Amino acid sequence: MSTHSNEHEVIQAVLDAKVHDVVLTGYNFRKTNLAPLDAAIAEAVKAGLGIVAMKTMAGGFWDRGRPQMGFEQSQYHDGDPRLYVVRPS
Repeated sequence: MSTHSNEHEVIQAVLDAKVHDVVLTGYNFRKTNLAPLDAAIAEAVKAGLGIVAMKTMAGGFWDRGRPQMGFEQSQYHDGDPRLYVVRPS
């Protein structure tokens, strides 16, 4: 299942339906619904539902010639397959 809006509601519907294995959802620091989205993701993890994040840069760029957006990078560990939620510092 994929969603671009109402993410937490879609994740809950997927959990209720018990049909899908994975949800592809938008997730970034500019989202205005992070609290309910974080709660829905936590519930999905407990239920064994896979979550794949898209739009994580919120339209940002990583260009060495331009100023960085001030992201905290300390949460990322090279070679670690887990997804880390990175929010601006």
